Amino acid sequence: MAGFTLIKIFSDTNIIHAAQAHLLLPAKISEYIAEHKKIESVEVKWLLPKMVVSERRHQMLLAAKALNPKIAELEKLLGHNLGFNDDVLAERIDSKINKVIVELGIDICDIDSSSVDWDELIDRSAKRMPPFEISGDKEKGFRDAIIATTFLQQHKKSPVTARACLLIFISGDERLREYVQEKTAEAKNVRILDSLDELKSLLNSIASEISEEYLNEISAKAKLIFYDFSKNEGLYSSSDVIEGIFAKFSTEIEKINAAFPESRSKLESVIIGEQTFIKKIGQTVFWSHEIILKFQILVGGNDTLVNPAAYAAILGGRLLGDSLLGKAASVERIVSYVTTTFAVEWQHQITTKGNISKPKINSIDFIGHTFSSDK
Repeated sequence: MAGFTLIKIFSDTNIIHAAQAHLLLPAKISEYIAEHKKIESVEVKWLLPKMVVSERRHQMLLAAKALNPKIAELEKLLGHNLGFNDDVLAERIDSKINKVIVELGIDICDIDSSSVDWDELIDRSAKRMPPFEISGDKEKGFRDAIIATTFLQQHKKSPVTARACLLIFISGDERLREYVQEKTAEAKNVRILDSLDELKSLLNSIASEISEEYLNEISAKAKLIFYDFSKNEGLYSSSDVIEGIFAKFSTEIEKINAAFPESRSKLESVIIGEQTFIKKIGQTVFWSHEIILKFQILVGGNDTLVNPAAYAAILGGRLLGDSLLGKAASVERIVSYVTTTFAVEWQHQITTKGNISKPKINSIDFIGHTFSSDK
């Protein structure tokens, strides 16, 4: 699969959105970029359209301004003006953004507005063609169109063969991906992905020198080995992954309750998340699977909470038997949500006939908690 000398990676805003308002990029993405400036002999360039940076700046500034009432209260308490006006906040955020961009070596791509086919975009907007769509009763898609056009302009400037340069576009927006796919349908050096995990799998396959076709083939087989939803069976259940998580990481899970001392947590669902290809050594293939636990933080009521062993009956976000969860004795109220993520690394063998054998769990790692006021 290797052979080209340069990979350019573009990201949409929804891929780099950070739950923590003070970060331009989520910590895991910043770490990944820092570690992947090169894959073997292939140079990797990370690029962000200027529109994406502007969107993140806007989100960060809104979060900063939301703290103004608390700052005002602190100033009253201290009897001193701290000088945090809107101009100062904007200046500090700009400084922080620039620092991250320089440290990670990210290239910011601006759009050449003079070469944009505005008539076509206006027509697409009127007809709600990709990347435009109707959101509620309003048209949505202008920012997406700018992001896509920025990518397409960069593609036009780049070498046309994958052997020289591979361009990767990542977006969680289906309409945006559809538009870029349409505009690059004839290109052999463009890959359109929908998640960071897909990107990791692709880059790891390049490092392992296996083809995309082979990766797609074994990936489909591996997903069914890890957990086959149609049969309700797989390595996930046979290895008691959920029970193992609660046994190994009980301290981390207890931190949820510690963060909300006047409330209680209740497991809402367990989701088997993205699968990521790690590497292939000989006939042994290594994968990582996300396991996501979603908790409700409750006040009021008097729930009978399920014991950890019963969590094993919750698969892929579906509850198998309401009796396992108990019943609320009185009205309760959800005040927050917590998403807790784990990574399960596992491996299997590839037989001479291309079948999968000897799957086993290697490790389970705690990734972190994300706290949110809504789902």
